[in-house]
Amino acid sequence: MNRKWMLAGGLALVTAAAAPWVVGSVTERQWRQATDELNTSQSLFELATEHYDRRYLGADLAGTLIIQNPQTGETTAIPYHGEVSHRLWGSELRFSLEQAFGEAAAELFPQEQPRLVVDTRLWGTVLVELEVPAISVDDPDTGESLNLAESYGWAEIGDGGRQVDMDLRWPGLAVRGPGMRVGMDDLRLSQSMARIKGDVWAGEGEIRMARLELVDDARASVALENLTVTSETTSEDGDRRFTSHSELALENVVVDDQSIGPHRLSFELAGAEVDSWNRLTDALGQLQTLGSAMASLAPQAQFERQRQVMAQVSEALRQLAGHGISLNMPELSLQTPAGAMTGSLALRHPQLDEPARQQMLMVMPGLEGELELSVPEALLEQYPALRPQLLPAIEQGLLVPDGNRLRLKAHLQDLEVDINGQVWPLPPMI
Repeated sequence: MNRKWMLAGGLALVTAAAAPWVVGSVTERQWRQATDELNTSQSLFELATEHYDRRYLGADLAGTLIIQNPQTGETTAIPYHGEVSHRLWGSELRFSLEQAFGEAAAELFPQEQPRLVVDTRLWGTVLVELEVPAISVDDPDTGESLNLAESYGWAEIGDGGRQVDMDLRWPGLAVRGPGMRVGMDDLRLSQSMARIKGDVWAGEGEIRMARLELVDDARASVALENLTVTSETTSEDGDRRFTSHSELALENVVVDDQSIGPHRLSFELAGAEVDSWNRLTDALGQLQTLGSAMASLAPQAQFERQRQVMAQVSEALRQLAGHGISLNMPELSLQTPAGAMTGSLALRHPQLDEPARQQMLMVMPGLEGELELSVPEALLEQYPALRPQLLPAIEQGLLVPDGNRLRLKAHLQDLEVDINGQVWPLPPMI
């Protein structure tokens, strides 16, 4: 019996002694895999690890966050430094901003620095926590000031980076200058998503903001009250397609002392084919970084590269449309002092078989859709500045009187759009 207990105790001691080394090895591998995936999944920035010194109970790592301006190709390098502590079932990584921002960090955070902690587990779960202390900066020479409330955020990453849950709380900020003030109250962001494939994620998210205000002595003050943006994306057809629905709700727009609201807008992308969408986003990403990528090429090579990228964008659009897709704006409701301006939009392309997709030269010939818009006629009386913009549409029959409202009803099919009974041919531009 004593021998069994001695063996069990010895095994426990060996496990406890080996655990920090195993955890350290797994943590380093997870860090390098995570940074490699992050760098290959987007082109806006690169997280470079220049130093990872692993020891028995911990490690030091250092590197550079390189942010690239997609328009100019210019880069900004921000150094970072982290300390790693190895524990029985995982590691804790603490990052410092002092090296990155130097005296600026000490000036913004004189008492307590921001805290960024990454907690990893052997089974692959990663918990990220960010705490930013309150900021209060005043410049008596210019009369400018910046005040930010203490904010907190966290993210939990699992399933090898394919599952992400995050939450952010930012109670408020105020920026003041001579004759102006910008304020924001109670910003909250939450997101839960799982990767379908490539850049397509399923899940739901919400952004809430209690108030955003702009006060300018030279103009009327404007404030947005109780803004909510929600989104939900679901996978379909065995993860081969997805549908994304978003809604924006704004309780009030306050101009000086006049409050106007509520306002609502919804948008839906339905039945999009996942592979085609990924090809499109990849082509658009190349298009976005085209300027910096061509800086070192000869003029003829620049022309050829630009032509190649535009051809990829066009082909991706044709494939996305050819697999069948619909873009909808089910609800548009904007309140005005004269009444509500309402509308809806539906635009779709039918699904084609493979031979038809291969022969498809343009998207527009197959597009179908409907548009409805209703505007209070009293809006022209209350806001005379709108008359020069809307009168031509009324004279051409694009907006027709219907009681005390002006209405537009349009139908698109076969490169023709019927607007209130008038048919207009459309050029096949897309």
